[in-house]
Amino acid sequence: MRPGRRDEAPAPGPHLRVEEYVAPVAPALAAATLVLCRGGASTLAEVAAARVPALVVPYPHHADRHQERNARELGAGVRLVDDAALDAAFARELARLAGPAGRAERDAMRAALAAASSADAALILLRELATLAGR
Repeated sequence: MRPGRRDEAPAPGPHLRVEEYVAPVAPALAAATLVLCRGGASTLAEVAAARVPALVVPYPHHADRHQERNARELGAGVRLVDDAALDAAFARELARLAGPAGRAERDAMRAALAAASSADAALILLRELATLAGR
């Protein structure tokens, strides 16, 4: 949903919650079956840490396409979706993947996220910084 365009959001339902911005994000991700998001680094780091399968729609107007590159780093844990593909067929695929028929695919995506990210990333980063600092 683009800012100021609430008319583009689907109607809320018993299994659907649409938000432009979520804070804090951890409880929302813990409750999520599947995430539809842009590809910012912080967003994807949260998705990877929570091991929540995601459909990533990279912001198409960045000249360097960094959101697409961010998503590709997570491999099969996410699916890239072109902004122009957000149509009725995509909505049906989203519903299928989020429902019981998509469970095996979501499980595979979770496993790929686990392989693509480290549960002890903060410790690894701390060690790298200590090495750079000469300790």
